[in-house]
Amino acid sequence: MSTAVVVILIIIVILLIAFAAITVTRQRKKELDRKRVAAAGHREEAEAIRAPAEAEREKAAREAEEARRRAEEAEQRRVQAEEKIGHADEREEHARRIDPDA
Repeated sequence: MSTAVVVILIIIVILLIAFAAITVTRQRKKELDRKRVAAAGHREEAEAIRAPAEAEREKAAREAEEARRRAEEAEQRRVQAEEKIGHADEREEHARRIDPDA
């Protein structure tokens, strides 16, 4: 009878160890699932932040390009105005040479 009791106790211990292993495996799986859900949430939050930030960056780039273009146009107008002033000075000088008293 003592051999049978020992065998039964060994079987019970093996079953308890198997049950504990199954429980630990389930807990690890649940933790991994929670981590995956949390990571997915963080990815969604990151995308929610990234999309407006990229749009703002593109808007700033367009504005910078527009400012650069306007600066170039202003520089061209300045150069043209200086050329006109130079032509006017040349004509005035030419007129003085023709008629110094005028």
